Amino acid sequence: MKRTVPVNVGRKLMFFFLCLYSIGIFAQNIDVTGHVTDENNEPLIGVTVKVLGESEKGTVTDFDGKFILPNIPSDAKIELSYVGMQKQVIDVNNRKVIDIVLKEDSEILEEVVVVGYGIQKKASVTAAISSVDTKSLKQSSSANLSAALAGRLPGLTAMQTRIQGYPF
Repeated sequence: MKRTVPVNVGRKLMFFFLCLYSIGIFAQNIDVTGHVTDENNEPLIGVTVKVLGESEKGTVTDFDGKFILPNIPSDAKIELSYVGMQKQVIDVNNRKVIDIVLKEDSEILEEVVVVGYGIQKKASVTAAISSVDTKSLKQSSSANLSAALAGRLPGLTAMQTRIQGYPF
């Protein structure tokens, strides 16, 4: 005896599978790769790349300036930030490969002075500042940094002590 499936059951199954298929189309995630460089086409190492709105999705660029963001929404926005560069927000727009050039941000690069009690901007320091050029340190015949600095900075006292039991 031959069994037949009622027409209504076949239509219901077909409708069910079409609904599942359409849900998969709307919820597509993609893997995005990219390359981050500066204005001189040099790769930037350690650029923070994160997906806006999803705090757990992010990465940093490798030694070649490349990054991979797996399984992100195709309509996501990614934010790139790096010290000394302008922060950028880029729309993915269903692209799988994105090459980005970051521009320098000269406003955040300021000269700072490290003092014994913290870090201050050079313009706001009220005490006397002394500096030593690296060329003059390289010309010194001393292998010890404290000996090389002795006599080059006013007010600096460099003392060398030998710890018992150590040959150097």
